[in-house]
Amino acid sequence: MAITKIQSESLNLADDFAFTGTITGAGGTNTPNFLVYQNANLSIDSNVETKVNFNSVLYDTASGFNTSTYIYTIPSGQGGKWFLNLKLRKNNFSGNSFRAIIKVNDSTYLEWDNSSNGDAFTTTNGSIVKNFSAGDYFVCYVKHNDSGTRQVFSGVNDSFFFGYKIIE
Repeated sequence: MAITKIQSESLNLADDFAFTGTITGAGGTNTPNFLVYQNANLSIDSNVETKVNFNSVLYDTASGFNTSTYIYTIPSGQGGKWFLNLKLRKNNFSGNSFRAIIKVNDSTYLEWDNSSNGDAFTTTNGSIVKNFSAGDYFVCYVKHNDSGTRQVFSGVNDSFFFGYKIIE
């Protein structure tokens, strides 16, 4: 079905349409965007807030992530609504408190706790959507109160941090 002129508001979206020419204003790319992960398991002591060493970059379209400081900084001109997601997978915990934390500009902004889940290898995963300004920066931390030193799994499938600017 080719559309030559729409005369009413009765367009059937279940139909197939074959467009010719250029279509503008549709879709878009949620950029900048990034996904980082750690390339080795992270050891964390009990009751200590430990910075997650995301030192590997799968993609980072605006080069906002610093693999030495483990900080993502929103690039100049890229303030606006952002989607962020943090996932951390614990390695052989006894089920006590396990917290994933995102700090914005050095202040705790979000914290997820899976203390009610006794599985020794579960993940803590959380997402947010919020307006941020250019120059705002994000750092991820983990904390547990299990006995002794524990680990957070490494690898892009187990523990990662990603985000992107939402097109509005």
